[in-house]
Amino acid sequence: MKYLSVQTGKRIVLFFDDAAHIGRETSLSTFFDIFRTLSSDTISCKAAIYPGVTEFGVRFDVFNDATVVDIVRTPEQSGFRELFSEILHIRYPQFTSDRISGFSLDEFAVFVANAVLGNMRGFVFLCNAISEYNDSGTKIGLPALGTTLLRLAADYYWPLLEEVKPKLGKYTPAVETAREIAEVLFRECATVEECSSVLVHRKIVARYSRPFEILEYVGFIARREASRAMRSGGRGTRYAVNLCNLLEVTTGARLTKAIFEKWSNNDFTFAELHEKGEQFKNIAVPIPIEGAELGILSEPIDILKKSKAYPYGLTELKIDRLKAVGIECVGDLADASDEELLSIESVGEVFVDRFRSAVAQAIWM
Repeated sequence: MKYLSVQTGKRIVLFFDDAAHIGRETSLSTFFDIFRTLSSDTISCKAAIYPGVTEFGVRFDVFNDATVVDIVRTPEQSGFRELFSEILHIRYPQFTSDRISGFSLDEFAVFVANAVLGNMRGFVFLCNAISEYNDSGTKIGLPALGTTLLRLAADYYWPLLEEVKPKLGKYTPAVETAREIAEVLFRECATVEECSSVLVHRKIVARYSRPFEILEYVGFIARREASRAMRSGGRGTRYAVNLCNLLEVTTGARLTKAIFEKWSNNDFTFAELHEKGEQFKNIAVPIPIEGAELGILSEPIDILKKSKAYPYGLTELKIDRLKAVGIECVGDLADASDEELLSIESVGEVFVDRFRSAVAQAIWM
């Protein structure tokens, strides 16, 4: 790589995805020995991590000599509008001006990006859902967009909590707490007209740190300000909330022109949750289960079948052949060596890679 850098006269940047993960708190010392060895004046290493992924918390980079790349875009970043508009034009050419009613394509892209908090996975899922609606030949206006947002809340966001649950190991109990907190956050935001954020007292955030990290991870909320003065006293963290889940608890559950314009312009109004409030009174602080294995590893191999949850999943034939040699659960496949997999009928190196990808997809999201 150094030779390539010298020959091209350009610096080489290596991106490491999933360098650390919320359910796997290891020191990763071996990985970062390699990370530091590769780094030089010609090679730059960057790592993508998720909130609270290690015992070091969100400052994982400081302790591991890593450069953290924020994979969730924020409206305050330069190029936010241009990025999502470009993705819409390139990935969804079927969206044309004559199929949109009440707003332009660029306005549509920016609104959707803000509605899902700049989360690229959420943006793609919402555009896919709108694309299905567009196939019916009906123009996409506020009613269609509002219906799709509500559909995503029910079919994507809430099920996502269940999808991530078996991947969190000792933090599995925090998922139910995260669900309760999410309900509180959206309910409170719904009491403030055209609200898009919630300011949570720092003591509440500290008490329920892991559930809040899980909610960030799955895209329910996104931290916008670490510390902001509260009207009721003290300081809190401001989180933007996704519009899909907010809309379903809003009176009328209808996307209006006013809401569309407010979210398009990132014009936020926020609710407040103070430490002395009653909202968290009956929400227990989750206790980690020390030594707990990732639940996903004991799930039957059938869950890896190609589906909406696992778009890069396995065919039924391949699953049957895995079962025939005694590979019954995800953990069995994760532990199988390349030699064992290559000995299976009609399995070559290409399918070994497919198996590895399917397991990684199941474990890492």
